[in-house]
Amino acid sequence: MDDDVTEYEAGKNVKLEDGNGGNGLTFGYSLGDRATASLTGSFTGKAGTKDGNIVLFTGNVDVGSVDFGQVTWGTTPLTLDSAVTYDFRDAKINTGSIVFTGLDGLSAGKNTMTLLDTNGRAVNLSAGNLSGESLPYTVGTTLEGQGQAYLEGGNVQYAIDLHDNTVKPQAQTHMTVIGQDAGLAAVMEGSDLVIRDLLTLKNREKGSFTFASALAGENRYETGSSLRTNGWNGHAGFGWKKDFGSRGVGETALFYDYGDGNYRTYDNGLYGHGDLRYRGAGLFGRFTTPDKVFVEGSVRTGRVDNKARHVLVDGAGNGYDYDTDSRYTAFHLGAGRTVDLNDRDSLEWYGRYFYTHVNGDDFEAGGRYHLDIVDSSLLRLGARWERKSSQNSAWYAGAAYEYEFGGEATGTADGRSIRSASIQGSSARLEAGMLWNRDNWTLQTGVHGYMGKHRGIGGTVDFTIHL
Repeated sequence: MDDDVTEYEAGKNVKLEDGNGGNGLTFGYSLGDRATASLTGSFTGKAGTKDGNIVLFTGNVDVGSVDFGQVTWGTTPLTLDSAVTYDFRDAKINTGSIVFTGLDGLSAGKNTMTLLDTNGRAVNLSAGNLSGESLPYTVGTTLEGQGQAYLEGGNVQYAIDLHDNTVKPQAQTHMTVIGQDAGLAAVMEGSDLVIRDLLTLKNREKGSFTFASALAGENRYETGSSLRTNGWNGHAGFGWKKDFGSRGVGETALFYDYGDGNYRTYDNGLYGHGDLRYRGAGLFGRFTTPDKVFVEGSVRTGRVDNKARHVLVDGAGNGYDYDTDSRYTAFHLGAGRTVDLNDRDSLEWYGRYFYTHVNGDDFEAGGRYHLDIVDSSLLRLGARWERKSSQNSAWYAGAAYEYEFGGEATGTADGRSIRSASIQGSSARLEAGMLWNRDNWTLQTGVHGYMGKHRGIGGTVDFTIHL
């Protein structure tokens, strides 16, 4: 028995048949690893046994198919056995499901590698065994493009041309920038809660106070795809309200800024979801003149954590999570006037500008991702009508128009620009609520809704103790 032979372990996938008319034994045959590259067919030839194994001496393999899975660029995934002859007369070589890794080092222009090294053992191998067309490939979760398999020197080669404009981010990468907009939207809701805090303090006496407030709601943004968020925001802090005599009344407060929630992303049949949390601190203030003209402002800063779950999937079906942790900064400026209509009713006109900034971040999730900074620049113009129902209570209703000038989230996947997501556009805002004042506390509850680019509904509770 020749020492230079190839041994194949007998197992459930090896089937012994008859002597094939004296031509040798016939076995089901496979070569390679299904995860990367595999060849299947049937072997006919001479064999013996050794230590419980079937030993093939010489023979032919009628190749049925060659399939490729996850392939590291530059590493030949399949080489034919030198002891066997492979007949490709009726074979099909499938390259349409290749998932490449290790493409970082590709250079501009045409890049080639060997997919199948025939080792000089192939017969009847021709271009007819290949599709002859450009076929799709994917790179982890990030890129996709069109490559082509071809024959050269008796081997199967594969070419990728980086000058070809078909190399682009996969559609699913868009989910990452929608998630960036989700973090921005969550922090923006905290600015709305500042306005509620100021409303609660509007008609109270001077002195120090402590307060806690919460806002909860469901929101939907049309980003070029779709983003839905569920969350709640909260403030807890203390402050002062002071009379400056003929100049007016001022109030200011320091507070802890926090929020929690989740989001869902949708885009052309693709779905994703994630969880959001932010923590920080803030300061707000307001000054009102004797004729009830007011100016106000706030600033907040902290960090927002975004945990995306199973948003990205590579060509092999592996799901990827990712986390980002970014600093946020937000401020608002506003001005308006309250006009008394009679002894019970008043109307407040206002204009407010809100700015929110969330830093970018980098992460690995089946490829290298970079998310750019994202900014919101929102202008709101509106009015609120308030009616006193008793000496210690009042209800209010209001409407506003707002326009988002920013809100575009961008990024890259393995260096290629991801399709952006944007919450830019017009919305209308409606609100209604009640205020209760007692000797040393104030309670405010309200509901609000949005229509337009931003759609949603939410509610607030704000409780203040006057010290």
